[in-house]
Amino acid sequence: MRKLLIAPGGALFIAYLFIGGTVRGQTTAAPTPTLVATRPPPPPPGPGPISTQGINPPPPPCPPKGCPTATPVATATPLPTATPVPLTLRVKLAHASVKPRQKQVITVSAAAGTSIYVGVTFPNGDSKSVDTMVGASGHYRFSYTQPGSRITHASRSAVVQVYASLGVQFRESKKRYTIGFAALDVSALPRNVKRGRSISIWVHTAPLTRFGVTLRFARPFASGGGINTTGADGWHLIRTTIPKSAPPGRVDVRANARVGGRNIGGETSFRAH
Repeated sequence: MRKLLIAPGGALFIAYLFIGGTVRGQTTAAPTPTLVATRPPPPPPGPGPISTQGINPPPPPCPPKGCPTATPVATATPLPTATPVPLTLRVKLAHASVKPRQKQVITVSAAAGTSIYVGVTFPNGDSKSVDTMVGASGHYRFSYTQPGSRITHASRSAVVQVYASLGVQFRESKKRYTIGFAALDVSALPRNVKRGRSISIWVHTAPLTRFGVTLRFARPFASGGGINTTGADGWHLIRTTIPKSAPPGRVDVRANARVGGRNIGGETSFRAH
């Protein structure tokens, strides 16, 4: 006899029963798989603001006393730049007119540490100069004894030029003074002359005075200007040609006279080439 039995867990048993209560055989059915219901996925989100809570969470609310403020960071204050001292230059001459053998003083006033160049050019082209720096006193004095025979027939004015520099600043000044007559002055122009060309020799001394001129070359060479007499103004011009056979180089020009019972003289030079 066959009966269908359903167990509480849902298993199905088929039993074969025989009369008289004897069990001939019993078969147990294999358990069937149990289906577990799952929740369906949620629908896609619709349009609207996107939350960023998971990316950058908002700051917490401030306490009743207020949120703390950020402490300001001190910034570096730029150092003040030094303002350069304006360069001023003042030049003063001790004498507006200087006689030969008299001392001339050139005073330069400028800031300490200023580099200066002081140059003096005489009418005949000779010069003297100094390149130095102003000391702590702010003054520099350039003094010298005025030599004779530095004038020409055309000029007796000496030129003083001063150049000053301090950093990127630059100043210059020009002054003039007059050179007085010596007992005897002599000049030769041009200062450079080609052999075979002429040269002008000017002599100044007392009016109507006899004088002699000699030329001394680099090696012995017979040449001279002879004996001459100055005019009423004290000047006299000698034009002479430099021989082509004369030795090249420096030529000294010497003039001599006798005035008031004493011998006087003057000297200059030029170059022959």
